[in-house]
Amino acid sequence: MEIKAKGQKEKQKIALMAILLAGSCFLTYYFHQVLQTGTVFTHLFYIPIILASLWWKRKGVAVALFLALFLLLSHHIFREYVLAANNYLRALVFVLIGVVIALLSERIAKAQEKSTHLKRVLYSIRNVNQLITKEKDRDRLMKGACDNFTQTRGYYNAWIVLFDENRDVVTTAESGLGKGFLLMVDWLKGGTLTDCGQKALDQAEVVIIEDPLSTCTDCPLSAQYSGRGAMTIRLEHEGKIYGIVSASVPKDFLSDEEEQLLFQEVSADIAFALHNIELEEEREKAGKKLMESEEKYRLLADNVTDTIWVMDISTLRVTYTSPSVKKILGYTDNEVMNRPVQDFLTSQSLKSMMEVVKEEMARERSGKADPSRSRTLELEQYRKDGSTVWTEVTASFLQDANDKATAVIGVTRDITARKHAEDALKASQDYTRNIIDSSLDMIIAVDMNRCIVEFNKAAERTFGYRREDIAGTMVDILYADPDEGLEVHRTALDKGQCTREILNRHKNGEVFPSFLSASTLLDTHGNVQGVMGVSRDITEQKQAQDKLTASLKEKEVLLKEVHHRVKNNLQVISSLLNLQSRHITDKASRAMFKESQSRIRAMALIHEKLYTSEDLAHIDIAEYMQDLTASLFSTYTVRNKIKVNIAITDIFLTITTAIPCGLIINELVTNALKHAFPHQQDGTITISMTPSTNDSLILTVSDTGIGFPKDIDFRNTTTLGMQLVTSLVEQLEGTITLDRSEGTRFRIEFRKQE
Repeated sequence: MEIKAKGQKEKQKIALMAILLAGSCFLTYYFHQVLQTGTVFTHLFYIPIILASLWWKRKGVAVALFLALFLLLSHHIFREYVLAANNYLRALVFVLIGVVIALLSERIAKAQEKSTHLKRVLYSIRNVNQLITKEKDRDRLMKGACDNFTQTRGYYNAWIVLFDENRDVVTTAESGLGKGFLLMVDWLKGGTLTDCGQKALDQAEVVIIEDPLSTCTDCPLSAQYSGRGAMTIRLEHEGKIYGIVSASVPKDFLSDEEEQLLFQEVSADIAFALHNIELEEEREKAGKKLMESEEKYRLLADNVTDTIWVMDISTLRVTYTSPSVKKILGYTDNEVMNRPVQDFLTSQSLKSMMEVVKEEMARERSGKADPSRSRTLELEQYRKDGSTVWTEVTASFLQDANDKATAVIGVTRDITARKHAEDALKASQDYTRNIIDSSLDMIIAVDMNRCIVEFNKAAERTFGYRREDIAGTMVDILYADPDEGLEVHRTALDKGQCTREILNRHKNGEVFPSFLSASTLLDTHGNVQGVMGVSRDITEQKQAQDKLTASLKEKEVLLKEVHHRVKNNLQVISSLLNLQSRHITDKASRAMFKESQSRIRAMALIHEKLYTSEDLAHIDIAEYMQDLTASLFSTYTVRNKIKVNIAITDIFLTITTAIPCGLIINELVTNALKHAFPHQQDGTITISMTPSTNDSLILTVSDTGIGFPKDIDFRNTTTLGMQLVTSLVEQLEGTITLDRSEGTRFRIEFRKQE
């Protein structure tokens, strides 16, 4: 009906325009041909020019061109001898007016169309917002949105499909498609998605399909999109994709950015509405679960050992407590209800609790606090009988629907036994700490990463660091050479202990020596937790030792000089005896001088050995015997047929033992050389010294000669030599025996003196 009325109106415009053009042509002919004048009354020409430009826009400019050409043609036919400048100017004005009017009318039409479009946009947005505000059912919301697209936007059809997390179809809605949409539903439920739908899920922008009939040939709805375009977009809110919405629209809508923006905004509103419906459904489910669990929790609260309670935040009165309060405080739950908490807290615990309440309320007012936070306190509470009990209280806020804290809910547990154990443990730890800090030695412990975990007072005084400042620091800072610290740590871990002198570094950089004894730290299961060291600054000891060493060195030099001078004096005496013996003609007297010389040389030889030895306290007796026998053999010009055998290994004697031994051997070997081998007899003299039990030594001097006379008692002789041997053995507190079975064999046993 509307199209028919538009056609009738168009015919009327054409008829009127034909009449106006005919009148204009007649006037031109009348003025040029009948009146024979060059001036034409052209003001009436503007009427068809303006009407044509207003009605048909740019197409209406043809009327202005027609009248301009007709005016010029008439002038050339009928008035060619008259100047045509005025008619050319009029023709140009006709065309310009037609063009200007056409352009202005087009702009006016577009502005009217824009105004109409904006009204429809606002109307559509209003409808969607109203739908979102009042509609809480998801299916009705989707159906209403589709209807809004077709009824207020002029879309041909629209459809929506929602998916779950696995991209399975949850529900669908349509408008303008009817039963034809059922094929699409079956297609979607079968797991197949349209090309436009897949693209929409992969991108946030609107997917534009200009010719769905030729582009989407497999789509079940493609036949209904003939001569139309399609727009598709995903329904997304806060990163969650709920589904897609698609609409069949006039093709001129596809290039309209405002239309695309509207489609995108409406889709976002639909997604927001779906999000709210989802939240509401979750709230309803949570409410049901809360109602179901309230009874369970109340039953649980009534039967747990710990006490569950609720306190009003404005009055600080108890509004609920579980019956287990009787086990802790001795009150029934009814006796506690509506009483202020200060009735049950000691003054110090009440002060601690109020400080926490003020602090938490300030955080609550700031709006930045975590609503799910909790605080744990240890409070001392009064029992009904007046005694006190230690409790551990864990509390958090209860919020109303506006997330405003209205009450405090908490759990109270009796920790009296634990508190007593903690106090005992603390007392033990304090006692241990006092022991560690009372130690004069430095006690330092490190963990497996070689970081300091213990540093006692002695260590603070010695190194200059405070315990709290150095705790957690690598122990290398205490060593002059960090590699030495690493070596100590590794040795202690590998061998279980490490004892040695080390060089430490003071806080001021000074290096000092200390004696360290380190061992591993084990836990109760025997696992290594670190290394502990006990050390002492030995700077003074080292200085004293250095002084002692220097003093000892000086005494060694002095003692060597004494031995040297004694040896020289003995040699002088020996030389004097030798000079004196040259003036003695009596052989017996000369022999006595020679024996005295040999005794003096025996003693001088000991002092010579001590002078040249590194050890001033001990003499290598084997080396001494070699030199002594060689001297005796030289003195008595012994023949090569008499041999000496010295069987002594690694025996060292002090000077107090070596001199008597040397003189004894000197006398016994001299006696053997003089009497054991008469008439140039061959033989062997053997000297041996072997360790015995009880730190004793056995000295044996034997020969293979004719033997010691049986009728002579060596202990009661008149000769000086054997008397001297007996006297020297007594000086050594030893014993001497004589064996005459094979030659002569003297056995002397004496205690070794250190």
